[in-house]
Amino acid sequence: MGDYALALVADESYLDYTKQVFVAARRQGCWSEDLLLIAHEISQDKLEWFIDQGVIVHHAQPIIFSKPQENKAATWPLVVYAKLNLFHPEFSRWKKIIYLDTDVLIRKDIRGLLEFNHFAAARESLNAPLEFQFVPDEVYLSAQHKKLVKNLGVDLGAPSFNVGVMLIASQTNTPQQFEALCELANRMHGLAYFPEQAVLNVFFQRRWAVLPYAYNDLFVHDWFVPRKNDHDSVILHLVGKPKPWESTSPYHTEWLANFRRANDLSTLKPIGVRPTQLEIANLDARVQWWIWLGKLGLMWWRLRRYFVGNK
Repeated sequence: MGDYALALVADESYLDYTKQVFVAARRQGCWSEDLLLIAHEISQDKLEWFIDQGVIVHHAQPIIFSKPQENKAATWPLVVYAKLNLFHPEFSRWKKIIYLDTDVLIRKDIRGLLEFNHFAAARESLNAPLEFQFVPDEVYLSAQHKKLVKNLGVDLGAPSFNVGVMLIASQTNTPQQFEALCELANRMHGLAYFPEQAVLNVFFQRRWAVLPYAYNDLFVHDWFVPRKNDHDSVILHLVGKPKPWESTSPYHTEWLANFRRANDLSTLKPIGVRPTQLEIANLDARVQWWIWLGKLGLMWWRLRRYFVGNK
């Protein structure tokens, strides 16, 4: 076992898609440390391939035992909470863990993430505040819902982050921290549109380091940033539809090329290049500069929907 691990979470429906990420981590990401799969309600026979390829498999501990709030913003499968297992004290065996969502494409050396010493994640799109995690559009935030959210005693205007890519200082995991995190998740169950993302944002409010945009690049989603291509991306995060494993995705060919190498996972050699600090800084600066355009576009969309809906 190494000092570091790269982790993914999946239930049976997403299990095959993790193979592509593990392959890209080894090749383009130059990752030679441990690979970890958090398996949510997956039978052992379906995990044998991963074990044979040297992936460490951990069966997810149930997190949610409470009934969802009646004023819930959205209903998500409980597998989304499985990533909270990464804060279990059992994982303190590793100094740090890099977590990735399944809908990512790794383009370059990801080991720069290990330079962060505390919990770190990239800013939410448009630098959205914490309130966004509970409901992306205030139109849907009823008075009762807003009251329940405010009862959490958090600053809804605080900066928020996206959990598609995280650096977890797992060596500091404690039973007390994990218990508090699970308690918060149950208390918030049903309150947030982005459930586990909201839980982690509340838990680490103003206690997180900012990852550079290139490590959680929302190139397709963040239309407002003028870029000729996504070549400066280290980790491309394909939120929304279509997903890269779908044949209609413009990234399907790239995804499929990685997926087809899955049976060679245990013997793959690194081919990735290390991103330069200048590339990373330039992309960060460009995204921050053009956020005003994205916010203007969002405001126009809300106004248009309001007036169309009230005709």
